[in-house]
Amino acid sequence: MKNLLLIACIILGISGTWANEKEKSEKESNDFEYHLGVAIDSLCHVHTLQGGVATCNFLKRIEDRFPNEWLTTYYIGYLNMKLSLFADSSMKKGMLDEAQKYLAKLLAYRQVDRSELSALNAYYYYVLIASKPEVNGPKYYRKVIEECNKAIRYNKQNPRAHLILSMFQNKMNAFQGGKQEDYCHTLERVESLFQNAKTKKYYPSWGMDDLKREKTQNCTAKK
Repeated sequence: MKNLLLIACIILGISGTWANEKEKSEKESNDFEYHLGVAIDSLCHVHTLQGGVATCNFLKRIEDRFPNEWLTTYYIGYLNMKLSLFADSSMKKGMLDEAQKYLAKLLAYRQVDRSELSALNAYYYYVLIASKPEVNGPKYYRKVIEECNKAIRYNKQNPRAHLILSMFQNKMNAFQGGKQEDYCHTLERVESLFQNAKTKKYYPSWGMDDLKREKTQNCTAKK
């Protein structure tokens, strides 16, 4: 019942937003940032897989309306990756395939932030490996590292690229039976990049939740 109520709240939130749009001025109705802001806000209140899918479909409608804006395409790809982490096997592959499709679409945008695109590519391979570690790890581990390094070459201060690279290297070391001694110090440096990042409105800013989880799991002193 709780999940059903959450789904209802998410659907009603999106439906209500579109209904209220009719009362907005013509300028606001045709403003890309307004629509993207509504989608980002709904993302912040998603608590179920179904709610995430609803928001993804909402973003697709925005993409159809504003086909020259790369950020919508970016968020559709990112959201599919994120949702795949919580989906069962029957849905996971479809979400990852769709994420890959939207990553390919991003290449067509001349104005796309190349550092963020490479970081998102790295995250895609990171999630792909997480879906089937034994199969995809040997096939794609170099891709994670290559895309992270590419993102850092475009922008040395990109916190998402540094975070993905750090998390991946830590997991690789653990898989091989080793330990990344300076991992917590590395996470502290990455956190400072997040804190000092200066981005444009609605630009990618995800990653802090992942960082906090890593710090809690690896750096919190056990009593």
